[in-house]
Amino acid sequence: MSWPIPEIPELKAVAPLRYRLWFIILLLILIVGTLVYAVLKDTTDFYHAAIYSSLPSFLVWLLLFGAVLNRYEQYCAAAYAWEEASAETRFQWQQWSRKQLAVIGNIILTPEQQGIAPLLGDAEEIPVFPEQGRALSLPSNDRRQLLAKIEQDFEKQCPGYRSLLRQIYIASDDHASYQPAIYQQWKMSPLPIINRDEIDKLYDEEAFEGLIMVIAFQCWSFENNKKAYSEFVSAQLFSSTKFATQEKLNVLAGMGRTLPSLPGEIIKDLQILFEYNRIDKNNMRHLWITGVTNDVLTELAINSHDSAFNLFTENSVHLIDHTFGPPGPLSIFLASAMLTEAISLTGSDHIVINQLTEGSASLYLMTKELHQ
Repeated sequence: MSWPIPEIPELKAVAPLRYRLWFIILLLILIVGTLVYAVLKDTTDFYHAAIYSSLPSFLVWLLLFGAVLNRYEQYCAAAYAWEEASAETRFQWQQWSRKQLAVIGNIILTPEQQGIAPLLGDAEEIPVFPEQGRALSLPSNDRRQLLAKIEQDFEKQCPGYRSLLRQIYIASDDHASYQPAIYQQWKMSPLPIINRDEIDKLYDEEAFEGLIMVIAFQCWSFENNKKAYSEFVSAQLFSSTKFATQEKLNVLAGMGRTLPSLPGEIIKDLQILFEYNRIDKNNMRHLWITGVTNDVLTELAINSHDSAFNLFTENSVHLIDHTFGPPGPLSIFLASAMLTEAISLTGSDHIVINQLTEGSASLYLMTKELHQ
């Protein structure tokens, strides 16, 4: 999977000129030339044979040396052009992979009253419920009141956002039951989504206009689903970075392009994320993980310790499942809302590794400031 970044092959190297060797070759050619001249002239006067044969011998050597020198100079020119082209290709792919969406509005409701703030505290104070799904920490479960509260919070974060709203997407196992209430609240019919494909398409829309709202309801629908995973509600407003700048919108975070990965490639793809997003290894202090197996966690820790950067330091890795239990079906939508809130609390950049139930994983960078 990963990003479709082409592997740039190495230019076949040509050995540099060895001038001492070519001086020895010159002497050998002069000696051979002298002997050939002596044989052809049937003479034993090697002194005069050397003098008379030196010019043609030198010209033969010069022809050979010139051919090799020309080949080496052509290689040097080609190597320079190859290096320039490789650097430009690499830069273009870095620009592509660093493409962001601007997060204009963000709401995340969790089983914890303080949202995700407890996960950023000291290790001994972080709530621990690794095997237990928990209900939302809400005073009321009324959907209309909840949507009204989301609308009010969005209006505070982005005054007048409704006039810029382009589309609403809803992610839920029971999206049909939410659609009437959403339509009544925003006078816009929401489109159901089951993955991030529609969001990921926005990265390839050059400076799309308007705001995109994504609401995710990970709530218990039936009795037998209770406590299989925790309940969450997230809502986010996205725009293109150009539109956010043009409209002078308050940007809460920059959401980077998703890097799809497979379980056995997470380590390699994390390195690719650092390389092509140009992440400063020394200043990255927050890695969020959900859905990742213990084996992959161990491999991440070992690889991080052996590499030039070490994310697995105290309070640097945030295990979402450690606090909120097994990941639910909508973790792919919830994670970006969690990280946006984390950015507001820490004022720094964050990375998430989100492994899904089907086995694939998503890695991406959330930044406090948009890339320039």
